[in-house]
Amino acid sequence: MVCVETSMSNLPNLLFPLGGGDEIGASSYFLQVNGKRILVDAGLRLRGRLTFPDYSSLSQIGLMGLYESDCVLITHAHLDHTGSLPAVYEKTRSKGHEVPIYATRPTKEIAAVLLNDTVKIKKVRGEYGDVSIQEFERRLVEDTIESIKEVGFGIPFEISPGIRVTYYPAGHILGAAMVLVEVGNFRSLFTGDFCGDGQRTVSGYRLPENLPEIDLLVCESTYAYRKTDIPFRQQQEAFIGQVEEGIRRGGKVLIPAFAVGRAQEVLTLLRQARESGRLSSEFPIYTDGMVNQVCEIYDENREFLRTDLREKQGDLFFSQEAGIQHSPFDFRRSKIDETFEESPPCCVIASSGMLIDGSRSAAYASTMIENPHNTVLFTGYLDEESPGNKLLQATAHLRNFWLNHKKYNIGARVMPYHLSAHASLEQITALVKKINPRQVVFIHGEANYESQGNLFASFYEWGKCGIQPVLGKNQDPVYLG
Repeated sequence: MVCVETSMSNLPNLLFPLGGGDEIGASSYFLQVNGKRILVDAGLRLRGRLTFPDYSSLSQIGLMGLYESDCVLITHAHLDHTGSLPAVYEKTRSKGHEVPIYATRPTKEIAAVLLNDTVKIKKVRGEYGDVSIQEFERRLVEDTIESIKEVGFGIPFEISPGIRVTYYPAGHILGAAMVLVEVGNFRSLFTGDFCGDGQRTVSGYRLPENLPEIDLLVCESTYAYRKTDIPFRQQQEAFIGQVEEGIRRGGKVLIPAFAVGRAQEVLTLLRQARESGRLSSEFPIYTDGMVNQVCEIYDENREFLRTDLREKQGDLFFSQEAGIQHSPFDFRRSKIDETFEESPPCCVIASSGMLIDGSRSAAYASTMIENPHNTVLFTGYLDEESPGNKLLQATAHLRNFWLNHKKYNIGARVMPYHLSAHASLEQITALVKKINPRQVVFIHGEANYESQGNLFASFYEWGKCGIQPVLGKNQDPVYLG
């Protein structure tokens, strides 16, 4: 046993991106410091050939498997950070070593909704890594969720002798966290997905003023290579105006939105605009899909939301007086598309945000995109291969569009808005300047060195002298100084 401990302590200190290094999707990062091994996040890719991070690649750094990890730390509930968690749980449990998993309470509750939905996705796609779970998928998901240990913000806890962890609010979605990992005297901070400015539902990230000196900062860079010409608040007002304009044109407005975070932001924005008189109350606003379940979780976890929402009377999102309610249109019923087409103008917020085939938003879009009176408004990140992005490209080049395996002629107005809850280049810059780490690794991004706002071009303005940024790459270990 002594020999094993000596061997462990002699292992190189490194960060090993298993997924989500130089991509947006399948986030999973393996940290090895002073013989301790921590896995941060366990996501999946909703599109592409490979669904999961390449966990088998751990053999490149001398590991037998995930069961050798000391713990799994989850930053937030989005599937690109939690989608492979059942597989991780099963792989470690099958070796007789149930690795502890930690997350905030809202993250655990939202992950339960999202992971149960992936059961349906996996049955269609027929892939779940190398774990044979087709006969008991839902049970595995339930076991995984039950195993998650809830943690609070700002409360340090010890996982095992030598590993101390503290969660801090990240401002991305309900329950999202930045995670401080202390192994002996080595300190790592994982930002997860974060937002600097406060949103309408959650405040911006919050780190203590007395944060200890950070040796390694692992920082998301989703929007570190693009600039937005229109400020965020102006984007919101323009978005509200476009919803109003879409209704006045005599059509319907579809807002495909991520069920977690984006949908709640859009609902809050529209409700506040309606209550302040900036948006007319002459049309109903409907929600559909997983959006409804997640709204309930937000409402039940008000202590994690902004003060004004915590103190709000009644339901946070739905209101008969404000005309915001669950959609009465069930597209699983026969001829419901005809009923929807013949109904009066309305605004619909439905998942998924990328208009994925088979989703509720895709069902609405299929009845709307050929009508020039209708409007489709995107509000956040769109993967290049997603149907949502292809619809935007098809609109720009006057091409036809395929959705749900059917071809359509685009007539509707289609517009993108930048209402994302990811940090901007300026917010990333401010965070790194504030923390001033010894070493920084940028992950969860697709680097564009030719963009106007280039993260690397300005690094020396705020990085420590002589320290160069490292762009995380999948299966490429970053050795820590």
